[in-house]
Amino acid sequence: TPWYVPVAGYTGTRKPAYKGKVTVVYGKNGVRYFKTDGKAAQHTLQHAADQDLPKAEKHLAEMLKRRTS
Repeated sequence: TPWYVPVAGYTGTRKPAYKGKVTVVYGKNGVRYFKTDGKAAQHTLQHAADQDLPKAEKHLAEMLKRRTS
């Protein structure tokens, strides 16, 4: 889904692009917007959980084993 960034309020050095092209569209009252793809989602917490889950499961199993014996 595209994002729309107001041209007047944009202070970045690179113009936003949509599918590799800088596209300007007009909204209500003639306001100009850059149409952009935005950034891909960064699933940081999911990556951390996937990486640490095996360690946590192993640690939990060791704790339960010590407690039952």
